[in-house]
Amino acid sequence: MKINEFVEAEFDPEYNPEFDRHGKELDTDDGDDLTNFKQEAMQVQLMKISDSADDENIKNPVRTVVTDDGKTHRVEHNEAEALLRILGANIKPQVKIKIMKDMQTSKGLDTMLAFVHKNKYVK
Repeated sequence: MKINEFVEAEFDPEYNPEFDRHGKELDTDDGDDLTNFKQEAMQVQLMKISDSADDENIKNPVRTVVTDDGKTHRVEHNEAEALLRILGANIKPQVKIKIMKDMQTSKGLDTMLAFVHKNKYVK
């Protein structure tokens, strides 16, 4: 048995999907507006710090991040780990997005670093 025997459809050689705009709004990512940061996403920068743990094989460990307002902040390995644990926690997506956006600024990052120290998330 062939597939043609099951499908009753005609092929239209004149069809061009570019002219069919129905459903075009579904072609965009929902997250596009979340990543228009001036600097690299803070979560990515924190992951770089986390990945460059204190080890004799790593000669120049990453210990700084840059916020969207252009300020460089020193973040220790254990602080980065604590912030990443918070971002990886089972929290509502809207809350996580708000935290991520806030941490892109110096004020938000300082607030989150104070939070992890105050609540003893830092080991």
